[in-house]
Amino acid sequence: MALALRTRLWTLGIASVAVPLAGTLSFTWWQGRETARVAAEAVSSLSDAQVAAMTRSVGELTNLAQAQLNAQLRLQLRIAEDLLQRAGGLHLATDDRLRWQARNQFDQQIATMDLPAARLGPDRAFGQNDDPAQPSPLVDDISRVTEGVATVFQRMNADGDMLRIATNVKSADGRRAISTYIPARNPDGTPNPVVSTVLRGETFLGRALVVGEWMTTGYQPLRDASGEIVGMLFVGLSERQAFRLLHATVSQLSPGTSGEAFVFNARGSERGKVIISRRGERDGAPLWDERDVDGRYFAREMAEQAPRLAPMETALLRYRLPDAQSGPPRTRYVRYTYHAAFDWVIAIGLDEAEVLATVHRIEADQRSDLLTQLSMAALTLVAAFAIWLWLGRRISQRVEHIAGTIREDARSTAAASAQVAQASESLAQGASEQAASLEETSASLEEISSMTRRNAEHATSAKSLAADTRAAADHGVAAMTEMKRAMDSIKASSDAVAQTLRSIDEIAFQTNLLALNAAVEAARAGEAGAGFAVVAEEVRSLAQRSAVSAKETAERINASVAQSREGVVLCARVESLLHDIAGKTRGVDGLVGEIAQASSEQTRGITQLNAGVAEMDRATQSNAAAAEQCASAATELSGQARRQLASVDELHVVVHGQAPTVDLASAPITSRRSSSAVPRDQPVAAGVR
Repeated sequence: MALALRTRLWTLGIASVAVPLAGTLSFTWWQGRETARVAAEAVSSLSDAQVAAMTRSVGELTNLAQAQLNAQLRLQLRIAEDLLQRAGGLHLATDDRLRWQARNQFDQQIATMDLPAARLGPDRAFGQNDDPAQPSPLVDDISRVTEGVATVFQRMNADGDMLRIATNVKSADGRRAISTYIPARNPDGTPNPVVSTVLRGETFLGRALVVGEWMTTGYQPLRDASGEIVGMLFVGLSERQAFRLLHATVSQLSPGTSGEAFVFNARGSERGKVIISRRGERDGAPLWDERDVDGRYFAREMAEQAPRLAPMETALLRYRLPDAQSGPPRTRYVRYTYHAAFDWVIAIGLDEAEVLATVHRIEADQRSDLLTQLSMAALTLVAAFAIWLWLGRRISQRVEHIAGTIREDARSTAAASAQVAQASESLAQGASEQAASLEETSASLEEISSMTRRNAEHATSAKSLAADTRAAADHGVAAMTEMKRAMDSIKASSDAVAQTLRSIDEIAFQTNLLALNAAVEAARAGEAGAGFAVVAEEVRSLAQRSAVSAKETAERINASVAQSREGVVLCARVESLLHDIAGKTRGVDGLVGEIAQASSEQTRGITQLNAGVAEMDRATQSNAAAAEQCASAATELSGQARRQLASVDELHVVVHGQAPTVDLASAPITSRRSSSAVPRDQPVAAGVR
């Protein structure tokens, strides 16, 4: 079943609003997601760039601190060397040996050996002083001048193991850390970088583990008079003391609320040990064995990857740590770099949620905006539904009203065409009857014409026989009596002809009115009745011509009737005068002459009347043909009216979505103007409004 016009309008109206709204909302949702994605990428990229820049800044700060420290160490080495030279240099006594219980600083193994006694200058022996309260030559002097620590090493053997014979570096028990040595090879068999550098005659500047404490150190070879390396001079600064400014600066770095900067050792025995942490809270804490919630050793990953990085290059690592409030794990975002000189992993990290906080705020704002737009869209749809509901009802009502008006007009047109067809049939039948009457009238006129000719002949005979009138007076009375009867017949016939002509005139009048009524109905039918209006005008013209001819014929018939009456009067007079005919014979000649002349004139009038009747007969035939054409046009008009009603049915389907319960196109057509029908037995004027 087809949808009704109202439903179609509703559907079209709602769709015209809903589809653009849905498209707009979809585009807004997609744009919001794209904006959030782009914002997340931009914020992540910006945050990553900022964290990477901070990481490189810490690396550069460390490089700067290293450069300053190296310069300070070189200065301290020059000071130490100057003090050594001023004191007379290092001398090894060939006649005095000391026994040492030398302890390997790595594996703590002890080796007993006798070494030449070392002296500062010719007479100041270093001895084996491990008491911090007792002054020790040279090293204490260096510390007083440089505020650092110093150590004098003596070569133990050909391999180059270096024994601490004098130092102000304290061991764990608080005593001077003498009798410990640095082996030429590390426990893993690799050459010790400090010893190998010194044995090459070079100065080593770098980071070293000194009696359990990391220091920034400088080792300079000591030679005897022959130039052979017999030991080395050490000056150093504790990293904790040397990097106080660096430590204070880095420990205060706090990118965001959750960010922190931290530094830990990458390799060696103290790998993973925190050197610098946020506000010093985790200084010294071991990170090597710490794992995230996924079981990853994040510090090991950084320590493994960091040495592969180029100078000042940073790498990114994400790992998840348990939340302090027992919430879901938080993703940690860390940028790190490597400082090769100190073997440090320098890292700056913060929670990724904080990095994306701005994005989350944008997403929240977009969700709020989307909800607002959804609410507005819902209100718009409700308003559109209400408006289109009202518009659909109004439009469908107007269309239905127009369809009803067209339906009524179509039915009126059909009824009018039926009336015109009926009137045309009546007109055709009346024209046929009129033609029959005219034939009868023509026959009567022929008879009257014949009688008139005979009257003329009789008048001629009467004139010729006037002389014999007196002799035939008696016969004249009888003939006059017969003539009187003939004149009565003529009078009756004339009256009948006059009555017939009145009927013809009345029929012409009715035809004229019917044509006028048909023209009015054709004008109401509009363009559909244009052809019928032409036919009606032709019928009306013929009716007017018939009326004119009938009027002329009536005038002649009236004249004939008047003459017939005069003939009757004359016959009466003749009858009355026949008794005195003898005395009025002379008058008879004149009267007979007048009768002959009147008969001739009557003959001419009847001939003209005969021609008029023939013309009326032709007009009547034309009227009949025109009536048939009117009937045909009325039938065509009725068909057009039915097609118009069928169109109204289609319009009803469009408006209501279903066919009408009554098929208007096939329903019988009855006129609402039944009073306009013209019964055949009533004058046409009775139906004219």
